[in-house]
Amino acid sequence: KDILEHINGLKKQLAQLQPLSIENQQRLDKKFRMEWNFNSNHIEGNTLTYGETELLLIFDQTKGNHELREYEEMKGHDVALKLIYDLAEDKERQLTEKFIREINEILLVRPFYKEAITPDGQQTRREIKIGAYKSFPNSVLLQNGEIFHYPSPAETPAMMNDLMNWYSEAALNKNLQPVEVA
Repeated sequence: KDILEHINGLKKQLAQLQPLSIENQQRLDKKFRMEWNFNSNHIEGNTLTYGETELLLIFDQTKGNHELREYEEMKGHDVALKLIYDLAEDKERQLTEKFIREINEILLVRPFYKEAITPDGQQTRREIKIGAYKSFPNSVLLQNGEIFHYPSPAETPAMMNDLMNWYSEAALNKNLQPVEVA
């Protein structure tokens, strides 16, 4: 509840600043675009710095010694962000599981291999396919040493269906704030 109050307070502050000048709106849009792209990719292990992200997305230039996939994913993420903006502005278009899978295709650009560890601790490589649900279980090692297990490949399609059903109902619920639906 405290978080929602904080968000509402920030929303009110932004509303009081409206209308923003064209220059300030452009600065805010750029800041949001850079922060979302950089942080989302950084969480996934992308090693581009904030400055390299800005250089790539604003000036279409590269600097540094990174895998081509990292540049492609950053550019793909930027395209996906634009599509999400477009979906949000189109009140007639609904969020669908198909759209989510399309966003995944744009984000990942092309299939790739990732080093992994099997449940019994053996090193292996897994192909990450675009626009498709996973075919192998996956987990992450948290900073505190615990292992977080994601839903299994068998559970994923049913859970996505449940999520879309929940979202359809939640989007109609006038008592929920947009951030709660998100």
